[in-house]
Formats: sequence, C-alpha cells, structure tokens
Amino acid sequence: MLCAKEHQHSAGKVTERSLRGWVLGVAAIVAVISGAGIIGRAAGAPGQSRSAQGGVSARALEPGFTGTFLYRNDNFRTGRNLAESVLTPSTVTASNFGLQFTDAIDAAAYAQPLYVPNVNIPNQGTHNVVYVATENDSVYAFDADNAGPALWQISFIDPADGITPVPSSDLGCDDLTPIIGITATPVIDPATGKTPWASTAGNFTFGYPGASPVISSNGTTGGILWAIDSSQWNVSGPATLYAFDATNLANELYDSNQISSDDPGPAVKFTVPTVANGSVYMGTQTQLAVFGLLPVARADLTILPNSLAFGNQVTVGTTSKPKTITIKNRSSKQTRLVVNVEMESASPPVFAVKSECEKPLMPGKSCKASVTFEPADTAPQSGNLMISDNVTGSPQTVKLSGTGQGAKEK
Repeated sequence: MLCAKEHQHSAGKVTERSLRGWVLGVAAIVAVISGAGIIGRAAGAPGQSRSAQGGVSARALEPGFTGTFLYRNDNFRTGRNLAESVLTPSTVTASNFGLQFTDAIDAAAYAQPLYVPNVNIPNQGTHNVVYVATENDSVYAFDADNAGPALWQISFIDPADGITPVPSSDLGCDDLTPIIGITATPVIDPATGKTPWASTAGNFTFGYPGASPVISSNGTTGGILWAIDSSQWNVSGPATLYAFDATNLANELYDSNQISSDDPGPAVKFTVPTVANGSVYMGTQTQLAVFGLLPVARADLTILPNSLAFGNQVTVGTTSKPKTITIKNRSSKQTRLVVNVEMESASPPVFAVKSECEKPLMPGKSCKASVTFEPADTAPQSGNLMISDNVTGSPQTVKLSGTGQGAKEK
C-alpha cells in the first residue's frame, strides 16, 4: 500500500525502510484500556475529554456478545459476529433502520472501528466505547450509544520534534491521501487491556476498490451480510452502507443511498463496518457514522434514477424529450405508512417538470415525474428537481444537467 520510492522530506530523505520503521514505531505505542479508563498517554500529546452524560447508562449487551477487538472480528478474519440478535433481516429495513448519529474526527479513518463494552472512564462513568484511529495520528474513544464529543482523544504527533503524518505526495502514492498516519486497525487484548495501535454480493457488483463484507447473526439465524461501497473515495463522494440477507444475497435489505439523511460521510478507500451490540459503526473521511434501529418507523421512499443527464444533444431553443423518474413508497403494508408527495419543482428555468405524483402514495405504490430541458445557450447547465414529502430528509433531490448544442448552419 505504501510506495517504495525514495523522496525528499522536510525532515530528510524518506525511504521504504525508514518509513516502515516510522510506521512500526507508531504501531508500537501502547495505550492501556482498563477499569481506570486510559492509563498512560503519548508524551507531549494531551488528551481531550468530555463531561459525564448525566443519567445515561451504557446499553445492555446482547447475549454472548463480548466486544470487537481486532480487524474483521477474529484471528481468522472471518468478519463474523454470531451474537447479534437485534439487527435481523426482519428489522433491517429502510423504514426501521438508518443513521442514528455521527461523531466528527480529524482525518480519514481507514482503520476499522473497535468496540469495548462497559469501560470505566474516570470522572465520566461507565460507557460502551468505540475506538477510532485516523490518518492524522489520532485515536478517539467515543460513547458507542450516544452522540457527543469524544470521551478522550490522543494525538501521537509532535511537530516540535518533527513527528507528523507523512504527506502522501512525498511518497508518490495515491492510495492514502492526503496524509498517511495510523492506517492499520488496532488490536485490543481484552485480557490485559493493552492496545497496540498497530465484490460482489449475489449479482451486486461493487466498484473499485471493492468491498470487505462482514457477517452478523444470532447463532445460525438472522444472518446479514454488511458491506461498504467506497468507490467514490477519489472524488470525496459518499460511502454507501449495504445490508443483504445472508441466506439470499439477491435480497437487499438496506442501502444508505435510499434516504439522503442516511449519508454517512465521504468515502475512504479501504474500510470495514463493525457490527456490535445492535449498531453498525463505519469510519469516513470526516466522521464516525453510527447506524441502528430507529425509535419510530419512517416511510421508505425511493427515487430512481437519482440524477438526470441530458448531455449535449439538445439544440438551443428546442425542448428535449422528457426523462422520467419513479417515486415509490417501499414501506411495508404492515407499517401502513403513507407518503404524501406534495410538490415537485425544477430549477433553473431551463428545466421543466411534469408530474402525476402530487397525491398520497400507499405502501408499495409508485408514481412518475418527467423533466425536460430547453437550453437558451451553449453554456453547461446544472440544477435540481426538488421533491417535497413527509419523509425524513425532505425535500429529496434529483440532480439535473445538460449543455445546449448550437444551431446547425443550413
């Protein structure tokens, strides 16, 4: 993953050997997680903490679940959590499951989040804790069940002594950008408390760099395959969390693209979800995203496609053929959740909308709206089709684009 070329750095020449030694040096730093919280901090790197959440207790553990202590859950890298009884194929739907909260971090998190239950943090009480390491050489401890500032944060950089993340441009690599810090997933030894901070699903294809799926189940029942599509990492596009029925991978249970408010954040190139105690944790370029069952079911609305491109084939002063979107209420009949589509509007005026959708949509029903493009000149145009409704994240947005073609000379 790291280049072997030699490059000049402000602190001197960086070679494959010296860089490898630097990375291993960072990995050798040991923090201790125990009943006393965190013992021993990196020299010259003061931690940051938050006050206790009054009256908020750690969520009870699911039977048989003890924590997530290393990459892909075990020494065989199976990615299995066989003690997950809350998240099942019947509960993970767009109506009941979604983004619960996010916690900001200072750089991309390529390392998989790790989960340790019932950690006693001095002066802050007992928390289920999720640990996140970043490319800015920071390690965070977040409350796994509630949003808020970090319980503590440690930075392993010391600019005064020339200890900083390495700019990826110094190494001629573009796998990890723009800086290289803590990349490997830490390992937590639950016995000693020591932590060295060391694609396809069925017929569904993930774009480059593919996906690293994990499995959750309650023993041999309720199996779900979870995977992250990070194919938009190079343009800071959104990561997408997917859930598939593990017994039938053609049955997609959920994807975070379905509802705009479930956007976890900009994708990182290599990332693995952590399924722990009824929640799903994933790192992005800017934050830790936490998914789980919602306290109140929401209507499940899908809009396909999510963008309409008219290209450059429409002559200035003429109107294009209409392009159509389909709006569907995917809520189950059991929830009886009705979607009220109230208004669709397109802007700028070169785009026009015609719709049959301003009516209640019962579960399982759909309607269509069409958009036309009438360019006034040859300048590239971009806009949005805004769809107002009673669904979380309203208004929903469909991106529009087109470029007028000059009139042909006779």
